[in-house]
Order: sequence, then C-alpha cells, then structure tokens
Amino acid sequence: MGVYQVFYSLNGEVHIRADSPEQAREIACLVVQKQKENPDILLELSTDIWDVTKDDELEIEYKRVCNVCKQGMVEGYCIDDGLAYYCSEECLHKEYTPEEYEEMYEDDYAYWTQWEE
Repeated sequence: MGVYQVFYSLNGEVHIRADSPEQAREIACLVVQKQKENPDILLELSTDIWDVTKDDELEIEYKRVCNVCKQGMVEGYCIDDGLAYYCSEECLHKEYTPEEYEEMYEDDYAYWTQWEE
C-alpha cells in the first residue's frame, strides 16, 4: 500500500493527495466514517468530489448494500464473491430466476450469509 497524505485547510476542507484514485477514495471513506462517529469534528465533507457514493456510506454503517433496493445489509445473498448482493429472495429474483440462482449456488457462485458486525 502506498503512502498517502491528508491536508486540512483552515476553512475545514479536506484535501487528499494519494498514489491513486482508489487510495484517495479509501481515505475519503475513512474520513466520512470518522465524521459520523464523532459529529463534533468540524469538517465540511463534500463526498461528491471524492466519488464517495451513498452505497459507500451505507457500507460503512452496514456490511453490504442490496443491489436492488439499496438497503444496508448484515445478511443476505452474495453472488460471485461480492459482485452483487441481495437482501431478500424478492430482490434476488428481480435479477435472477430461481433456476439461475440454483445453478449459481450449485457451482459455488452464490450463497446466503451473515456478516459480522
């Protein structure tokens, strides 16, 4: 992992210099998480600049986000090692038929799981 630096300007804006956009996004997610954990931190967070989506913020609070209904999840269906997540059979079957899911399940590409909190 490369080294990244975080700069705080006097007006409360956070500027990130990183080796890659992925690293900048990673540190931005951590800053958002710390801000939510401690609202006394006086930072104006503009997550749009860092390409931090609402799904990213939900994944900080929960472990995964359903691809269909966008609800945070602590349990549900996992497809192809995290390519997609579904919170219920209803959401799963909006994108896969029961037969398609059964085939993926038999081939170890899909399963139901719970994520530790």
